[in-house]
Amino acid sequence: MLKNSPIPLSDMALETLTWLNLSFVEKILRKSEDDESIQMIDICLEPATSKGDNYTSDMIRITAEYSREQGCSIKEKISIILKILPELGSVRQKFVSCFNVYNISNLERKKKGKKKQKEKEKER
Repeated sequence: MLKNSPIPLSDMALETLTWLNLSFVEKILRKSEDDESIQMIDICLEPATSKGDNYTSDMIRITAEYSREQGCSIKEKISIILKILPELGSVRQKFVSCFNVYNISNLERKKKGKKKQKEKEKER
């Protein structure tokens, strides 16, 4: 069951709610924890930042309650921060697209730059 958000998500991409569900969170947790026994119980979504704090993306806090089998059934709770692109067609999304903020090649360049910087630091 998806709980109502304590803070309205109306400023975030509406399409988020179609894929951001128990199944999605369960898949992510199973992969990150390397544990196929994880079963979602509930999730709660709320903005992770105040309105206007993050122009190039929407940040959502997911509080997930789940169980896993480790000899016996264990219930756990975790808080996850999810960063997503702004709503498609919005001014913010157009801005992000115009400057290629999330362009993979830009990210790769940054990684290579950081790697070179680390190599230089090791040489010193």
